[in-house]
Amino acid sequence: MLNLYYKFLKHKTIMFRKEETHLKLYSKHLLPHKYGVEDYYNSRWESDIKSSAICIGLTVLLLSLAVGHEFMHYFVDGMELGFVNSGLLVFRVIGLILSFIIFTWLVLKRNKPNIIIYERYIFLWELVIVGVSLYANCVNLQSSYIGATAGIPIIMFLYILIPQHNGILRVIPPIIFSVGLTFIYHFVKTSLDPVGFGAMYVGIIFVNLMGTYFSDKMYFKDYLLYCLSNCDELTGVYNRRYLEKRLSKEWTECYASGKAISCCLIDIDLFKDFNDTYGHLRGDAILKKVGAELKKSIAQTDGFVARYGGEEFIIIFSDSMQEDSIVFAEKLCKKIEELQISHDASNISEYLTLSIGVANIIPLAGMKYEELLKQADIALYKAKGKGRNQVVAYAKHCLTENEGCLRE
Repeated sequence: MLNLYYKFLKHKTIMFRKEETHLKLYSKHLLPHKYGVEDYYNSRWESDIKSSAICIGLTVLLLSLAVGHEFMHYFVDGMELGFVNSGLLVFRVIGLILSFIIFTWLVLKRNKPNIIIYERYIFLWELVIVGVSLYANCVNLQSSYIGATAGIPIIMFLYILIPQHNGILRVIPPIIFSVGLTFIYHFVKTSLDPVGFGAMYVGIIFVNLMGTYFSDKMYFKDYLLYCLSNCDELTGVYNRRYLEKRLSKEWTECYASGKAISCCLIDIDLFKDFNDTYGHLRGDAILKKVGAELKKSIAQTDGFVARYGGEEFIIIFSDSMQEDSIVFAEKLCKKIEELQISHDASNISEYLTLSIGVANIIPLAGMKYEELLKQADIALYKAKGKGRNQVVAYAKHCLTENEGCLRE
């Protein structure tokens, strides 16, 4: 039996490695730099916290009743407390205290995502609960098949009900519980129903296989749905839907903190002519290449890039000065031109170039984030009008036709 579990664990380790490789490949092609996975976790945070808090809260309630009942028996009714029962009581008290601490942390952090700490706390809590359950099974030396099957829902509970995005941390506690339960019922307990116990072993193996399969499928499908909903399929950067959602959030945060928010609206110069000259397949390849370069350019910043529409992209920076955004945009223009992508239809340069409009606003009461986009669009229009392949920053006199915008 233990040999079967060893083979199962080995098989799942291989599967997890394949899953992680697949996710990395998928992330590399579809998710925008470091924010792809991070934003996915953040989008799940409130739902994960709610599910975990409910499950752990119920565990706190059940352990409180169990500990209270034992205290009544041993310290009020005067029942003898032996060494074995003392150990069980200590284990349950530790489980109760840890459950209460983690439940309190979940409540306090419900609006402050921290996925790494969350994964570790949930893993630690599951190990403690598994330890308490296994010790309780050791204490009761006799059991029937019906009593034994009570452990099977716990295994599924560990796989499905408690959100755990880390595949390895998700599978370890139920495997430990399953192996421990099998060992206890095979070597420690006095069997009242050997045939029933044999069926229980099969049930444990089955529920682990099903739990692993369905939890993997559930998490991956949710991850895939998030990617398809928020990322541009062609370029791999964020899409317009995500842009509006994220920009609205960052606008609100900048308004609350009194910080500035910057926008770089990017247009590939004469892209229609490029498509007409080289064909749409080549044009799509260039959009992918430019998108990849934009993602690379902000990999070490707190900004994010999205496809604004057609050949236009947009980069948003929170807590950024206009001068810094202009310098960034100038470097970006130079970087794209240095790729030396031939553009025979351009009268600006022999290579593909960009025009960028920069806007910077400190949000005030009554203002909406659309104002930032409007200003960046005006600046981009001026950049095109002045000959393209340049950066123009918005200023109030952009609104007149007789004066130019600020340009650094």
